[in-house]
Amino acid sequence: MKSTTKKIIIIILASLSILACLFKGGQSIINETINKDNSADNAEREQVYSIVKSFYGDAIDEEKLNQILDNNAKTNYKMYSVAIILDIILIILAARDVVKNRNSIIIFGIFSAFLTPTLIGMVMGVAILVASFMPSYDKKYEKQIAPKVEDVNTCKPLPYIIIFSIIYIFFYCGIFSMMFKWLNLNDVMIQYSVLINSLMFSAMFLLVVLMLRKEIIRDIKLFFKNFTTYLNISTPVFLIGFILQLIVGVCLLLITRTTPSNQANVVSMPLWFLIIFAILIGPAVEEGFFRGFIRKFVKNNVAFVIISSLLFSIMHVIPFAFIYPIQWTFVLQYLTIAVPISLVYVKTNNLAVSYFFHLCWNSISILLAAIALF
Repeated sequence: MKSTTKKIIIIILASLSILACLFKGGQSIINETINKDNSADNAEREQVYSIVKSFYGDAIDEEKLNQILDNNAKTNYKMYSVAIILDIILIILAARDVVKNRNSIIIFGIFSAFLTPTLIGMVMGVAILVASFMPSYDKKYEKQIAPKVEDVNTCKPLPYIIIFSIIYIFFYCGIFSMMFKWLNLNDVMIQYSVLINSLMFSAMFLLVVLMLRKEIIRDIKLFFKNFTTYLNISTPVFLIGFILQLIVGVCLLLITRTTPSNQANVVSMPLWFLIIFAILIGPAVEEGFFRGFIRKFVKNNVAFVIISSLLFSIMHVIPFAFIYPIQWTFVLQYLTIAVPISLVYVKTNNLAVSYFFHLCWNSISILLAAIALF
């Protein structure tokens, strides 16, 4: 495909996405003007009720449901605005130079597809990403090769196996939280949950930095030195995972009529906690344990991707899955995140790269939560 053709396609797709947002947003405003009581139709109410019931149980009433519907409408307006701004940026980037701005178009395309509250806009966002990855005839495509990484750690695998096992069983499997219940300290856990989680994540972060400090310093230097190369190698894997995440997430929502309990628990935290620990420190801790530590004692690439991805995905549904068995189905959804990140680490052998994409993934989720809250 010629760069000129690619430019025209991206501009048309982004324009269609803008029109879809304007049409749906205008349609919602007209419907609210006609229906002064702001009540949704029965189909929408039933759909929303089935979703929120998983969080509120039988305590959900008519007033609470109406409040959720009102907040949902306000959130959609904000998301329409954000999606339109992102599509305008895509048009500007494509119009200036679709080849030089390829990586920027891919990044903004991912955010656009995630944040667009319309099915048409989502499809247009995915189509923009597909078009961005198609090679141009006027510029020869060169396969990117990750720079060689020198092993800087001579420590034996046993300490990593022991530490990972303790952390996974004690913290990630919920034993630490259950201790408060066994000691009749549930009220303390609830009252000081933010403080306890902050201290726990901080301690694990310091442990990761201490155990992997040489690799971290090496990988950060290589990451900034070869950023474009790493981006070209990893973005296609990230894109495939993003598309699978959309498909699997929608299918599970339609089948189970609920969402991962882990997400509800995260969103209940203060915004500052989400920014510091869910976006910055959380991915660093998880990449250190599930990629850095596991790689020390699992050298085979296929075995590493399978073990790392499964343990990572299961960690996100327990201990909730022991109480609500339906939550086990969301292991599939988390695998669409875990497998691409594990593959990225195998391709690059660089923790900074997998951390960067993990951070991007969490940032999109937190951005959606921030839009909903503000």
